Amino acid sequence: YTRIDQLAREALDGSSARVVLEDAMLGPEESLQLRIRDEGFEDASVDFGDGQTGPISSLVEHRYGTPGVYEVSVRGSVDGEEQSFEFRVVALESESFAGLGGDVIEPEGAGLISGVTPGLVMGTLDDARVAFGFATGESGTVGSENWFLADAGTEGVFSSQPVDAVVPVVNRSTEAIMTTLPIQGATCLQEENGGAIDFAGDIRSDDIVQAVVAIGGFEEMGARSLLASTLGYTPETLPESLRFVFRFGAE
Repeated sequence: YTRIDQLAREALDGSSARVVLEDAMLGPEESLQLRIRDEGFEDASVDFGDGQTGPISSLVEHRYGTPGVYEVSVRGSVDGEEQSFEFRVVALESESFAGLGGDVIEPEGAGLISGVTPGLVMGTLDDARVAFGFATGESGTVGSENWFLADAGTEGVFSSQPVDAVVPVVNRSTEAIMTTLPIQGATCLQEENGGAIDFAGDIRSDDIVQAVVAIGGFEEMGARSLLASTLGYTPETLPESLRFVFRFGAE
């Protein structure tokens, strides 16, 4: 529970990070925003990854002229000691926010975590590449660790080729991440404009159990028994891997 306790403290008291990236997935008209949270972080400078550099004091904004993936680095010193921070940012050609929260369609026994799922953000970089990410709040901002780049699929109005991804499980009142769900071979598919979006892949049953434990109300054995019985198994025969489908309704 160490990580969960740390996230709860940060939600109440503020993150301890010295440099904060506001949003790692930028729409066509959006600017990158970086904030220096620590007043002791001195002589800070930023390289935006597109050839543009400059000093940074408290807040700096930057707009990319071309869609793409950019490596952003911030350097400075604390008490004379050099420190650096790196972020990966994607500037999108188009972007859409499917809203906060999705319904767990499969497996049925994982429906308990529908109330703590994140929001889904999708975008395109060019004809060959798409990106999707997970927002922890109504603003639709995506942290640098919560977006994923994939080759474009050939189905529907938006689709992605399989890529491993990690879905945050979110306390919606605080926007704190309680735990995560690693998904193997994840894909996004929206069949038609305005239609539902399916985010699907394979997940370890142990990770679903830990997510149910993290949101409270169950011990590990109880969570495993509930998941197994809902799917027609016993805790001993529960498969190691299960098909996992989130369904998001587009706004």
